[in-house]
Amino acid sequence: MNVLPLIHRELLVNARKPATRRLRVAIAVVTLAIAAAFLLAMENSPVAQLGFSGKTLFQILIWLAFATAGLFGVFFAADTISEERREGTLGLLFLTPLTGCDVVIGKLAGCWLRTAYGLLAALPVIGLALLLGGVTFANYFEVALVLGNTLFVSTAVGLMISSISRDSVQAMMGTLLALVAIGGLPLWIDVAFSTVAGGFQPYLSHASPVFALYQGANGGSADLWFSLALQHGVGWLAIVVAAWRTSRVAESSSSVIKVKTRRNVQAAPRQAKTQARDSEVELRNREPITWLVKRRSRGPTILAAIAMIMAVLGTIILFILNTGSQPSLSMFIPVTTIIYALLYFVTLIWLAVQSTRHTSHARQQGELELLLATPISVRRIVTGYWHGLIRIFGPSVLVIVGLAFLAMIQQAIQMQTMLANSNQPNSNVFVVQTAIHWCFGSIGIFTTTSAVAWVGLWLGLTSEKQAVAAAKAFALVVVVPALFHTLIQMFGVFTNFLFRGGGTNLLWLSTAVDGSIPLAIDVGFIFWARRNLLAHFREAAGSTFKRRSISLQRRWVRAAPGS
Repeated sequence: MNVLPLIHRELLVNARKPATRRLRVAIAVVTLAIAAAFLLAMENSPVAQLGFSGKTLFQILIWLAFATAGLFGVFFAADTISEERREGTLGLLFLTPLTGCDVVIGKLAGCWLRTAYGLLAALPVIGLALLLGGVTFANYFEVALVLGNTLFVSTAVGLMISSISRDSVQAMMGTLLALVAIGGLPLWIDVAFSTVAGGFQPYLSHASPVFALYQGANGGSADLWFSLALQHGVGWLAIVVAAWRTSRVAESSSSVIKVKTRRNVQAAPRQAKTQARDSEVELRNREPITWLVKRRSRGPTILAAIAMIMAVLGTIILFILNTGSQPSLSMFIPVTTIIYALLYFVTLIWLAVQSTRHTSHARQQGELELLLATPISVRRIVTGYWHGLIRIFGPSVLVIVGLAFLAMIQQAIQMQTMLANSNQPNSNVFVVQTAIHWCFGSIGIFTTTSAVAWVGLWLGLTSEKQAVAAAKAFALVVVVPALFHTLIQMFGVFTNFLFRGGGTNLLWLSTAVDGSIPLAIDVGFIFWARRNLLAHFREAAGSTFKRRSISLQRRWVRAAPGS
């Protein structure tokens, strides 16, 4: 079989990469740190006496591992075939006896091995919850199967989108949106029907990996195996589509060129009309870098508009379905909160991918060297990239802040009503605390998105792979500070249990501390990335990506006898 040598090569290459070992070690260290911090926080907590420590730790770790398995397909599989199409190396593979199915299976083996190492590093730490009680071995075994199956599905969907798309941003964001649709859309439809039927029935939820993980973590039944089989079939269907699309690349290369030429000819009048606008011409003359970054990038604005429409329609539908049962405000809060969280999550990943793409592709294609040869200064180039990202993602960020404000208003009204009905004397204190949370959260949205943009620009300039740079930017700015902040909040909650006699001053102080720490981290990332871009932009744009090996070779040459 022709595919076996290709699988052997992909496994060897990915197993010997230093990034594979670093990923495995990083996941194991982060998982151990979360488990150790949780156990330390639960040591003197009254909650630990109830016997829920093992189950709580198990739930935290498996949902983090589940999110990581989904993101592996976005960052490690979505740009594999599309990258070879851009570089022109995919056609060389078809000069050999290999077929499209052989290429896709080889890529699947390499990507899955690289990501499975990280999952295998997290499973022993998740098994520590068995020692704390509340979790059975059947739960652990079923959750391990669900995580492995989710990793396969995310990798298969990433390869399918990669075979369809040619651009890295479109491939990664298409994979992310496809995974969100597979995981959330069937579950959301069943939940919507449950409001009419009077009870939840998993008609379409069996196709959702989220529902499968929930079943496995809470004592899955025979339906779990049906869910796993159905999702596995979806993954293999994605592999078949990817193989079919990959095999058509070499066969339809000439037709693709003709179609592109025809599309460019048809799009010429439209582009001429766009360039004829006074605002575009003025922007091009005043800030050419911003104009280059901004053009043909309306995706985040369209996504924000769709999210806003979904929030409004979801609220209206819930209100209509519950008209005869005295609808309360509590049933509308999850709609706004879920849409806000999904839009914020997708925007952060999109921003990381888009920011790294501009500097990475410009450096690889030699555009930065041409820009540096012009009278445009480095500060103006960097500022132009930043202004372009603001114009692309500014409307989306404003919509996110608006959805957060709407969710805060709903939660404050509900909380004040509940406390007023229970005759609590300090009902306004919790409303003020919610407002403080929203103020810090709104500022945090602006600082976090700015930090992702600046760090993405710098890592895209200094990393060899654009997908790896996007993963680093998202993990460094979003994941690690979020875990650190969660641990601080965990300690803060248990500190309030221990020192609950401090009154409202302690409550406001803990709220202010919890909100200011992420802001300080984001500001530090912004200053670090901006300083590196302004100080080392010219060196990073004109150098290769073998600095470490080159420096080691120079040391060996100097240390060699007779040199």
